[in-house]
Amino acid sequence: MKITIALLALVAYLAIADITYDIARHHQFEQPVAIGTAVAWPVFWVFMAGN
Repeated sequence: MKITIALLALVAYLAIADITYDIARHHQFEQPVAIGTAVAWPVFWVFMAGN
């Protein structure tokens, strides 16, 4: 059960990161900035949900 939850969390993280990357590139962010935004945005929301 823990593995299933971990895999679902990973899939959700990757989906959010992919969507965020697409949005950042659409708004003319440079690629390294878009990648950083895509990685950090889901982490930010997990942090906010925990507080």
